Amino acid sequence: MVKKWRSSFIDPPPMIDFFHKDHPRFDDLYSHLSENEQSKMPMGESLQMVRYRAEKYWLNQILPSLNSVRDGKSVLVSTHKHVLRGMVHLLAGLSVEQV
Repeated sequence: MVKKWRSSFIDPPPMIDFFHKDHPRFDDLYSHLSENEQSKMPMGESLQMVRYRAEKYWLNQILPSLNSVRDGKSVLVSTHKHVLRGMVHLLAGLSVEQV
């Protein structure tokens, strides 16, 4: 089942419960967020959801940075496998089957 979730575009894994000990809100990294902000954190996502999130970041953050790059400068984008798959899907115009 895990392999299906990891390779599927549309099917997300089961969402984690807000009160589960492994919910990211219990990570010290997010301790400064209000409970309302924590409730908006993803509790799991499909590749389709990752792609949508990556597309917003691409359009709002990365693309404007690329447009302002001067000679001899570059923009470094660092990510992990599934965000990269979503970005390739977006930028290469791949079908769901191809990704």
